[in-house]
Amino acid sequence: MIEVWERRPPPFTLFFVGDVMSIKDVQDGSRHLAAMENLPGFEGMIGACPAMQKLFRTIEQVAETDVSVMIFGESGTGKEMAARALHRRSRRSGGPMVPINMAAIPRELAESILFGHEKGAFTGADRAQAGVCEQAHNGTLFLDEIGELPLDLQPKLLRFLQERRFRRIGGLTEYSADVRIISATNRDPEREVRAGRLREDLFFRLNVVPIHMPPLRNRMEDIPILALFAVRLFAQRHERTFRAIDPQAIRRLMAYHWPGNIRQLFNVIERAVVLHNGPTLTAEMLMADTWFKDVASDDPSPPSEGPGWPMGSDDMVMPLNELERRAIEQAMRQCQGSASEAARRLNISQATIYRKLKAHGLDDLRRRPMAMEAQTARFISLAGHPQPDSLCLKQPESPEVPV
Repeated sequence: MIEVWERRPPPFTLFFVGDVMSIKDVQDGSRHLAAMENLPGFEGMIGACPAMQKLFRTIEQVAETDVSVMIFGESGTGKEMAARALHRRSRRSGGPMVPINMAAIPRELAESILFGHEKGAFTGADRAQAGVCEQAHNGTLFLDEIGELPLDLQPKLLRFLQERRFRRIGGLTEYSADVRIISATNRDPEREVRAGRLREDLFFRLNVVPIHMPPLRNRMEDIPILALFAVRLFAQRHERTFRAIDPQAIRRLMAYHWPGNIRQLFNVIERAVVLHNGPTLTAEMLMADTWFKDVASDDPSPPSEGPGWPMGSDDMVMPLNELERRAIEQAMRQCQGSASEAARRLNISQATIYRKLKAHGLDDLRRRPMAMEAQTARFISLAGHPQPDSLCLKQPESPEVPV
């Protein structure tokens, strides 16, 4: 049973989770989760793989400055946690950290939420209201999903970035705010620039230092400690007795590619913890989850036909046609039969992968549309409530901005 982190500590000096558990403790009313103290992490983010060590070093180095940072990453990788780590490690840590999700703001309210408004500026404005730029004075403003910022507001944000000055809606007075800007996106901003949805000059101002959050499929060696953390976290929250997770369950979790990243992993583990009880979370408990059983591989080991899969051994040259067949088969198995996802990973079109699946006799690997719809419906019905965007749930840091 996996009770503690058995690998040697990574070469980079990590900060253990005991002190930063307050991120979750504030919401749960629990001051410490003693069982977590030996799990390697940095400012609430857990990870010991090289990609995470590099991320931690970058955050620590960049946090000391006031440069604008743009965080790139898929949904569920922990972009806001990285932004909070930058804030807590900076000289602005005593000031407010104000997060705002641009995708959650109604378009007609975006300017008011960003820059504020004066009394009577529009119908319903019965009092003056400071915007998030003003509220973040002497602190950090985190603009999540920056690609959703309306195009007509982008010149005003650019001016604020250049001069740190702005006007509220309906007012003539110029205000100033000393704010550090951190933004995040799960899109390709250069593509957004080419498509005309993001101003190039704004992108350059925001992207002084880029930080890339690795997807979970690129840090699979962290799954054992993430899974153990999640088991103990949710066991405490839901008053279960779980303290460990067995190796077969870990192998099941590591066999899946986790398109939803850490959020999805935590969702699966929380559901297993809620529906079962005992000292150890087992593979049988995970596979009792109808949705996870459908998407998890029947064979927990990655596809393999000997050394060098799919390329063959060093002293053997494999025919190009066979290499193509093996690569497509591996991609389809890793993507659980989703031809569109396999095509994306192989960097080919869907029409091409359908043609090649038929040519190689692999058409049976495809997951049929009705099955996909059924799995999606099951996932939605079982998922319950949204999960944290990162390893620890977010701590409300003053001030939080309602949107």
